[in-house]
Amino acid sequence: MLGTCSCCYGESNLSVAETNRLTRLEKASDFCITPADKGGKWMAVPFASYKDEAYRQLDDAGIYAHVQTDFTL
Repeated sequence: MLGTCSCCYGESNLSVAETNRLTRLEKASDFCITPADKGGKWMAVPFASYKDEAYRQLDDAGIYAHVQTDFTL
């Protein structure tokens, strides 16, 4: 949830309309709010696109390899 208590979070730099839009995005289950690659920015990405990109990267055999042993034990 967005911090709206100015005693805890300081004054908001968002307008009321921006705060309302961000609150709706946070509650939407079909979007994922995630950090952008650079610059400390955030982005709202459709969850299906986010999941597709995650699987695309994990399936890249040049970076990741399937292992038979559970190394978390």
